Amino acid sequence: MSFAGHALDMMKRTQENRARLKESCKSSKDALRKHGKQNPLANQPQVTAEEYEEVNRQLKKRDIREHRFYLWILIIFGLVALGLLFLLVTFTQ
Repeated sequence: MSFAGHALDMMKRTQENRARLKESCKSSKDALRKHGKQNPLANQPQVTAEEYEEVNRQLKKRDIREHRFYLWILIIFGLVALGLLFLLVTFTQ
């Protein structure tokens, strides 16, 4: 295929892509019209200040428990590592 054939092929593909893009935009606009321009947060339940504070308090409690859990795991892992190091040192001498 000569250069002109490649150029014509590229021009044809560009035109097809433009047509597809226009169709895509049109279908998107139709879908938006069909479903309406609704606010997705409009149907969310309203939370009172007391409920919000309660949720925050529970989240803080959970964070503290998680930190304690990870601290204990770190302590246990450290003690096991020290024990293995002690056994390694005592048996290699």
